Amino acid sequence: MDSVSILKQSVERLVVQVEKLKEQNRLLGARAVAAESRAENAERKSKELQEQLTSALLKNSITEVAGGAKAAKLRISRLIRDIDKCIAMNNK
Repeated sequence: MDSVSILKQSVERLVVQVEKLKEQNRLLGARAVAAESRAENAERKSKELQEQLTSALLKNSITEVAGGAKAAKLRISRLIRDIDKCIAMNNK
């Protein structure tokens, strides 16, 4: 074989390799986009769950400290009445 045909075969092999690498790159790019989307969804869900947990813990702490849900409602009602009285006094 002469050096021209050897060079031609080498170039052809390189072209095939380049095409394979381009396809792999395209597939990896698609997988990266999908993974990023899943990560964003997981982060959003995590934040939602954290907010729900915080809300539940706050609700439980209020009811436990105040002696139960009924006691907490009564206390809140009393506080609202006190606030209304203060507003009424300021309006006089």
